[in-house]
Amino acid sequence: MVPAQGRPDRILHYPGAVFSYEDKGEKKELETAQIFIEVKSVIEDKEAATDIKEIKPLETIKRNYAAIALYVLAGAVVLVVILGGIYWYRFKFKKAKAVSPGLPMNWRLKSSSTSGRRV
Repeated sequence: MVPAQGRPDRILHYPGAVFSYEDKGEKKELETAQIFIEVKSVIEDKEAATDIKEIKPLETIKRNYAAIALYVLAGAVVLVVILGGIYWYRFKFKKAKAVSPGLPMNWRLKSSSTSGRRV
């Protein structure tokens, strides 16, 4: 941003940008136009800038550490209850699996006693 001649506080001028490129082995340049910006003040020349107030200092935030500790403790209790419920549900509350009837219990005994031979 370069101020223009004359009134440097009111008119700003941005110089044009130059772009170089190569087209079929031939170097070419493109240049953009300059930009002029005029800044107009809302304060009249006859008015003084005395009505502008100073920036206020940062305000301190009041914290209630007892309430913060209570919220952290309540969150920890809720987390323990949730994790305990998940543990109890996954490992302690398993439903009994259904067993298929399959072969009778004495099937092996019958087949091993005869050994598949006929006498």
